[in-house]
Amino acid sequence: MTAKRPVPSEDERRFLLRSLTEVGPSKPVGYLPLYTIKDFVQLSPETVAAAATARGLTTVHISPQECCIKSGALYVYHREALASLLETQAAVINAAGLPLDRMRCSQATALRGAGA
Repeated sequence: MTAKRPVPSEDERRFLLRSLTEVGPSKPVGYLPLYTIKDFVQLSPETVAAAATARGLTTVHISPQECCIKSGALYVYHREALASLLETQAAVINAAGLPLDRMRCSQATALRGAGA
């Protein structure tokens, strides 16, 4: 028999979503594993992505097959802030062997893992 997980409070769910809800000019990108969104935040990734898009942000849903995160991940980014970050850190990004294109950089980072 599987033990039931306690239902998270609204504050706990908000805390978990901070990685995505704080994305903007001062935080270019955030992500959450799809498992966290579904099982702990108790929302669908599509609902979370729609809320981010309504705020003028861009979202990328990366499947488990394309990602080092077992459940896949939802990335949210602020286009201008991420472009600026990529531009100012171009030398470091090139040295790490990552592409400078926003979309490809997000995917490459997801494949390698944040700590890789």
